[in-house]
Amino acid sequence: MKFSVIIPVYNASKFIDYCVESVLSQSYSDIEVILINDGSTDKSGEICEGFARKDNRVKVYHQENQGAAVARNHGIRKATGDYLLFPDSDDYYASSLGFEEINNQLEETKADVLIHDSFVERGNGTPDDLHSSLLREEVLKLEKNRVYRVFN
Repeated sequence: MKFSVIIPVYNASKFIDYCVESVLSQSYSDIEVILINDGSTDKSGEICEGFARKDNRVKVYHQENQGAAVARNHGIRKATGDYLLFPDSDDYYASSLGFEEINNQLEETKADVLIHDSFVERGNGTPDDLHSSLLREEVLKLEKNRVYRVFN
């Protein structure tokens, strides 16, 4: 199964390296990284192009600034993967096994959508856990029509 990792980029030169490196260093390598430079006025576009030159899994597209949602939609149109992942340009994967774990969950459940927990790292370096309010056990108890309403 192939993952398309779609990352909107706007003036992210201070942290885009860390984000993309955390994706490219995953043990699960059947991925494409789609970077959408959303009209950045800093060096973000050049940094993205550098990744594309070094790794053929990285594709870069440039557009006028239209916002993250339009950038993500642009990435969706370019994606060739079986599943889409949507990190922001200041996000990173703390574990190099993250995509492997996501793949295993998807293979086990045959899910169309997977929501996973994350954490926010504060300025002092202390992570705060952010747990999804959509717990797997609770979603599995719901009737099919109710699950659709939860996600719409």
